[in-house]
Amino acid sequence: MRDRRILLVIAGGIAAYKSLDLIRRLRERGARVRCILTQAATEFVTPLAVSALTEDKVYRELFSLTDESEMGHIRLSRDADLLVVAPATANILARMAAGLADDLATTALLATDKPVLVAPAMNVRMWDHPATRDNLALLQRRGVRVVGPNPGEMACGEYGPGRMSEPLEIVAAVEAYFEEFDRFGTAGPLHDRHVIVTSGPTHEPIDPVRYIANRSSGKQGHAIAAALRQAGA
Repeated sequence: MRDRRILLVIAGGIAAYKSLDLIRRLRERGARVRCILTQAATEFVTPLAVSALTEDKVYRELFSLTDESEMGHIRLSRDADLLVVAPATANILARMAAGLADDLATTALLATDKPVLVAPAMNVRMWDHPATRDNLALLQRRGVRVVGPNPGEMACGEYGPGRMSEPLEIVAAVEAYFEEFDRFGTAGPLHDRHVIVTSGPTHEPIDPVRYIANRSSGKQGHAIAAALRQAGA
């Protein structure tokens, strides 16, 4: 991931604090990270903290006299190799699906011609709402990649899917994308395909007591799974 350019969009959810660790993890692997904060995100993390971790300017305003004199929203989105939205709240997913461009984050996402990865984070009922599911399905059909969310206890006290993936899980998804790109020059031929690989020994019963088994180690299945992942599955 060395010298890969990542534009991280931090939206306004309680999981925004994890984005600070995500920045650190990405930079540890040699990535160059720039950040856009939505207005709501600044309620959870400070621009100063983000700037200190990225060692770069933090972008917040669409109508900035200094940034937009150079068409900042276009330049930011085109200069990146990958755009990551983490946390991706129900609100920003809906705005992305609708094609809205009413702030710097959504304008950059609409203006980009680069791949986009989102890490959803929201209350379980918001995650299960048909509108959210429809929005996410539409974004996936457009080629947006999704990592998570995970089940767990929410900040509101409820339990279920909706927790943002941990920073290392998001880093793994970013690394998987770049592995595909390096191998195929684009997303792999099996991108967004879901494959189940079974491996290891099998036991076929003859009767309630006896069975026929093999001594398979499962290594071949693991190798097949690794090849499928490299192809984008």
